[in-house]
Amino acid sequence: MRKIPWWWNEIPTESIILSQNALENNSFTSGVYTKQLEEIISETFGSYCAVLNSGTSSILAALLECDIGPGDEVIIPALTWIATSHAVLMTGATPVLADVSSHNLLIDLSQIRQRISANTKAIVIVNFNGNQLLDTDCEDLIEFCAKKKIHIIEDSCKAMGTAYLTKQRTFSRTQCFSMGMISYLSVGYGGFALSKDKRVVERIKLIRDHGVVRGTSEIYPLRGANLKLSDVLSSIAIPQVPLLSQRIQESLKNYELYSMLIQNKSIAMMPRNENCVPTYMQVICKLPLKTDFVVKKLNKHNIGTQRYHQALSRVEYLRKIPQNKGRKFVTAEYFVDQLLTIPSGSILENSTIRFVSEKINEIEEIRD
Repeated sequence: MRKIPWWWNEIPTESIILSQNALENNSFTSGVYTKQLEEIISETFGSYCAVLNSGTSSILAALLECDIGPGDEVIIPALTWIATSHAVLMTGATPVLADVSSHNLLIDLSQIRQRISANTKAIVIVNFNGNQLLDTDCEDLIEFCAKKKIHIIEDSCKAMGTAYLTKQRTFSRTQCFSMGMISYLSVGYGGFALSKDKRVVERIKLIRDHGVVRGTSEIYPLRGANLKLSDVLSSIAIPQVPLLSQRIQESLKNYELYSMLIQNKSIAMMPRNENCVPTYMQVICKLPLKTDFVVKKLNKHNIGTQRYHQALSRVEYLRKIPQNKGRKFVTAEYFVDQLLTIPSGSILENSTIRFVSEKINEIEEIRD
């Protein structure tokens, strides 16, 4: 029996053809295809767009655009991938961790106020697997940050579905996305930043090219790096953008089918909020059931799974930062131990979902 991968996304024939055209035209740097991709993304999401070479680069560029650097603090959730913290560290700023809320796994708004200091320059809200704070959830925070001149940036690298469905949201300065393989828009490596403010995107476009204003004599107004995406990868993305709505709706159907079929009292689909379309299909293995035990059982049936990443509060070099030292992050650490991604992706067949659900339902609770 072939192994069922935990994630799979199909690259359309049109992407292959367009990338061949890019290669034949020697379009290896950022050029006409990257500009075309930015235009189609802008039209689709209703915001200005800058394409970069990764989701991490998008977050880094968004932070640099806010002139964040040494001496500044950036609040981030303890439940996210390491890249969120690395983007902060690469600016020279300090990542200050906050725990997450148990009902949506988003940064705990009550903890943000506790973590804000005179050095706080930005907050990165991670839209965890599609879950997303609504404007009404954080009106007080938005008002407070505006008064204190604290920037709000959204890490939406694994939340493209939600952002697409609620594209008119405006409370953050910048939204950052990934076009890695685990995305509704997959090119291997890539990302983009969106903003309602054209000036923000224009600055990010400078930052992705070393902050250089090119001309007869170059000007260097901003810090930056080589964060550009090649036209070859941009060409792979262009035909996929019109498929986003279909892929998102297929994933939503997959989530609903999993939710209906999984009937194990100790293993349940992670709830989604009304505006969320998850990228990953995630289950929570309720204690005393051990997640490793579930992985072992599913792997015996060639069902691919993926444990969630390490909590940032357990990463030694982040834990040693004075602002994080000695603090507890109970919710984040509980969920990283119990979360499990099961086969995901918009092209999953119903028969595969039924098979995976059947094998999950067969797993019995174990105790120490």
